[in-house]
Amino acid sequence: MNSLPFIPIVEFSPSNKVIFPACALQDSVYQTVELHNLGDTPAFFKFSPDVTKITRVHPNQGLIQGKSFVILTLEFIPKEHKAYNINLTCHLNHNHSNSHHLTLHGYCSEPKLELQNEGKVYFPPSFTGVFSRQKVKVQNLSRVSL
Repeated sequence: MNSLPFIPIVEFSPSNKVIFPACALQDSVYQTVELHNLGDTPAFFKFSPDVTKITRVHPNQGLIQGKSFVILTLEFIPKEHKAYNINLTCHLNHNHSNSHHLTLHGYCSEPKLELQNEGKVYFPPSFTGVFSRQKVKVQNLSRVSL
């Protein structure tokens, strides 16, 4: 039997809900969360793999000493333009009945710019040495920073 005889007392900090910033298709964005061991005895953790391969946890397993913590890096790599809600399971001390869940929210947005006047700019005829300027309003309609 691989399970340890004590019940681990762990918690995610600041929360077990993680929100990723919006990103473009095939981009990676990251967030971090701490996994705290509130007990006096070491606790082993292991995340079940995400079968969709949209998210990854680094490290995905390890040992947390008593009254200590580990920083987990969460990676979000979307494959479609849509909103994602993913639940990851963290098993503790090799026992599936001792588990905690992380809820991950991410959004993949298609970059979209809107140009004033359908992107058309008119420059009147001019003479050599004379110049003119035009201002064009550009608006980002997506959630992705451009």
